[in-house]
Amino acid sequence: NYFLIPKLGIVGGAIATSSSLILMFVLTLIGAYNLTKIQPIKISYLKSVVAGIIPFFMILFIINFFKINIGFLFFILFSILFLLIYILLVYLFKGLDKEDIEVLNGIYIKLKKRKYI
Repeated sequence: NYFLIPKLGIVGGAIATSSSLILMFVLTLIGAYNLTKIQPIKISYLKSVVAGIIPFFMILFIINFFKINIGFLFFILFSILFLLIYILLVYLFKGLDKEDIEVLNGIYIKLKKRKYI
């Protein structure tokens, strides 16, 4: 914060805060592994992160390429587009474990009982 806020303002503060949170997360993972000897991150987590990064940059490219001003309507449209691409990529990367599928099936069954679906 001390170095970035004077040079970059609020963006510098955001970068400094994000960097410190990421560093704390990594240090916590290392500490958890050293304490328990259990791997805290599965490869399926990485698949989900990559599945989220790809549509983010695709939408960012579309916005910059077509020079779109983001209003409320475009925000909603791009949010739906992001969600659809994300779901497709999670499916293609096989990013869901058995437990995830069981939870989704349980949600589906409860919604079906209540006649929402």
